Amino acid sequence: MKNYYDILGVSKNATQEEIKKAYRNLSKKYHPDKGGDEAKFKEISEAYSVLSDENKKNQYDNPYAESFYQDFNFGGGFDDFINGFFRTNRPRKASNINLSISLDIKQVSDGYKQNISYFRNVNGKQEKNTVELNIPAGSFDSRIVIPGAGNVVNGIPNGDLLIEVVDISHQFKRSGMDIYTELNINQFESIIGFERDLILIDGQTKKIRVDKPTFDGNQITINNGINYKGRMGKTIYIIKINPVNINQDDLNILKEMSMKYASKK
Repeated sequence: MKNYYDILGVSKNATQEEIKKAYRNLSKKYHPDKGGDEAKFKEISEAYSVLSDENKKNQYDNPYAESFYQDFNFGGGFDDFINGFFRTNRPRKASNINLSISLDIKQVSDGYKQNISYFRNVNGKQEKNTVELNIPAGSFDSRIVIPGAGNVVNGIPNGDLLIEVVDISHQFKRSGMDIYTELNINQFESIIGFERDLILIDGQTKKIRVDKPTFDGNQITINNGINYKGRMGKTIYIIKINPVNINQDDLNILKEMSMKYASKK
């Protein structure tokens, strides 16, 4: 049996937040669209699909208990068996399946349509199933529900397929229809101004010029964010001023300038 904890590089006592963080970092590194190892990426996704789901994680952590359920062929899982055995009045349904898919900010903005395959339990047997995943452009949903595409047990409704959309963008962060990212400048540029070729989410660049003093935390806004139902958001670049190393001669010049302007007060 694969060690999913080792695959994600986390301990068995890792929290869900730690598991998700490890998955995000590894997804960025091995994503096939970024030139990564596709087999490794699938292995990482498989590990995350189990460890991010509490029910699957419990079954994985307790393999003997899980094999007990499988040997007695309870179909959709122990909950389905208990419900049928005691004939409770609450709605009965086969268990859901949880998957995850990693997308970057451009794929979210443009929309994503792809056939995905996975295995589900059909009356105690593992069978491959394929569904079409269609995420509309600019969708705000972080979880997609495909009704009836989960596990199958005769006599009760199918479970659902729950797909978590994981944003693996490291440069851009989304808030609604707007995108936020940092723009690094140095101390001198903050005083005398600067020019930059800004990178947009579609990979294009836009040249800007700032001719006035800029302060840490100032924002530059470009009308090029998430396109949602015909409305366009903004990309907001937050200024971050970074210190630079200067030599003694430069430091002496700065001191002279400081004294010059201080004397005018």
